[in-house]
Amino acid sequence: MPVLLIVDDDSSIHGLIGAVLQNLELQIVNAYNGEEAIVLYKEHNPSLVLLDIDMPVMNGLQFLQHSDFTTSKECPLIVMSGLASNKEQQLCLDLGAEMFVGKPFQVVALKKTVQYYLERGQISQN
Repeated sequence: MPVLLIVDDDSSIHGLIGAVLQNLELQIVNAYNGEEAIVLYKEHNPSLVLLDIDMPVMNGLQFLQHSDFTTSKECPLIVMSGLASNKEQQLCLDLGAEMFVGKPFQVVALKKTVQYYLERGQISQN
């Protein structure tokens, strides 16, 4: 079953995404900052990562620059943020993110995006 790693310091975002994606065959793993995400990334080998930028301890940009992520780019990563400037959005893409989704995001669009990766076979069946 594919593993989705959600990295966001807002627990309501985890709940919302989990509820929206509950009908998909995914295991959802939650991290609340980039440092925790690195540990869970190594432990669960996710098939897709949804990443916020503005978080305590280690933010999303620091996660993207971390060597444990940059050495394994086969996992698609979607950045979600409502605070990122155009420059930060471009930096995320330059650092390996597949796409950038602004917050507040449209839940239907997010679900369709995750389904797209499932259907295109871009999410490996771990």
